[in-house]
Amino acid sequence: MKIRFRSINAIEEFLDIVNSFSAEIDIKSKRTTVDGKSMMGIFSLDLSNPVEVTAIGNESEQVYEAISKYAA
Repeated sequence: MKIRFRSINAIEEFLDIVNSFSAEIDIKSKRTTVDGKSMMGIFSLDLSNPVEVTAIGNESEQVYEAISKYAA
């Protein structure tokens, strides 16, 4: 799912959401992939463009529903 962060507060809220799930979260920007539950990882990406989020695990569909408001 492609998402876009429009503020630092949006990133903090995103982290609160994804950390409430057991699913593994990867975020990819161009050729770089980071742990989607890591603030430092997210801030290391180029966030001026949408990023690709992948949820892996039993709760992946619930994760996508919960973060749908960030869809690019």
